[in-house]
Amino acid sequence: MKVCVIGDACIDVYHTGDTSRKNPEASTPLLSNVKTSKKNGMALNVAENMSKLGARVEVIIPSGDLIEKHRYVDHKHGNQYLRVDYDKSYKRTNVLPDPKNYHAVLVCDYNKGFLSKADIVTLSQHKNVYIDTKKKDLRGAGDALFKINEHEFNALTHEPQNLLVTYGAKGAFYDGVLYEAESLDAVDVCGAGDTFLAALAFSRAKSNTMDKAIKFANLCAAITCTKRGTYAPTTKEVYNRYRWNNLHTNQERLPERTADKGSDK
Repeated sequence: MKVCVIGDACIDVYHTGDTSRKNPEASTPLLSNVKTSKKNGMALNVAENMSKLGARVEVIIPSGDLIEKHRYVDHKHGNQYLRVDYDKSYKRTNVLPDPKNYHAVLVCDYNKGFLSKADIVTLSQHKNVYIDTKKKDLRGAGDALFKINEHEFNALTHEPQNLLVTYGAKGAFYDGVLYEAESLDAVDVCGAGDTFLAALAFSRAKSNTMDKAIKFANLCAAITCTKRGTYAPTTKEVYNRYRWNNLHTNQERLPERTADKGSDK
């Protein structure tokens, strides 16, 4: 499967440490013995999720230094005490992919300037395009599938015609149906929306069925929520931990399995 991911990107920085000591200067936790790690976020995380499912991925993101999101986390319990964003506006892209050259195009628009509304409308004229956007006015949108969360939905001034809304632990709502999410003990919801978008596009391109695609996306996003930080499930995890016939009737199956890495399928 050949896929293009285009949109805003960031670096997620995690400062993880011990909070057993009290801060003598203020009524706040004292983070000590800190270890720092970095992960790719936004469009780069969507691309990572697609790659782990077995797709060949091309990425179009802003050039130069990326936005950084610094999270300060207690190692023992996973509590996030502070997040500091080093935000910026990106220069608008002058390159848009031709959806005819891909099985799927995934658009990650955090409204940072990299993609304009005109760009979104242009890409949305193709059915194999999946758009996650924070733009509020989506007049002129075409047949592409728009995937937004509850907060973004409530902020819309004009809805696109093909809309899927995610409701966190409740699941996803599409075409009058609420698809319930897997019931799991969530550790961290960071990046779950990215996983959902990638899994949705991957499954739909394989099965051409929205019903299967949404259930598969819910399944993959649930696995991500059991991990700390952004996380991309592999097909092996999906098949080992959950069985498609536990979610569906009539022995329906997962999309055809591909290799976890390096597949040309």
